[in-house]
Amino acid sequence: MLDERRIPPAVAAFYESTGRWPSAVTSSDYERSLGLWLNRQRVSFAAGSMDDFRRAALDHAIPGWEADPDGIWLDRAREASDFLLSHRHFPSVHALDYNERMVALWLTGQRALRTAGKLRADRLAWLDGHCPGWTRTPPKTLTKKTAGSAGAPA
Repeated sequence: MLDERRIPPAVAAFYESTGRWPSAVTSSDYERSLGLWLNRQRVSFAAGSMDDFRRAALDHAIPGWEADPDGIWLDRAREASDFLLSHRHFPSVHALDYNERMVALWLTGQRALRTAGKLRADRLAWLDGHCPGWTRTPPKTLTKKTAGSAGAPA
């Protein structure tokens, strides 16, 4: 694990060199450690449990670190798209690989929002355009009731 004093400058350097925030869902141990740390800061901030001194220190070291919900959603959507396009199979919530499980859980949540009619139209359009077949029921979650329609969009 990284030294807490070195993480904020490392996150800032990562963002500056890549143009994106570090992901908690990646095969790179280094990036994942930065992404997990950043997610914990965002959760603490959103929950109101972060003190003013820490927020000011983060604002100084990592401008824009708190990210808006749309930016966070887009980061997750890009991770899902990258997974689907590079692996050419649906991620499984039962996978041994942490990254695959996290993408699978996120996509499951997006499918549930779509089914409930609560997925925003712009997000639905983004997923339709960038995540081929994302609405299909993944094979590992098929039931007797849905087994006959596995290839059809949900």
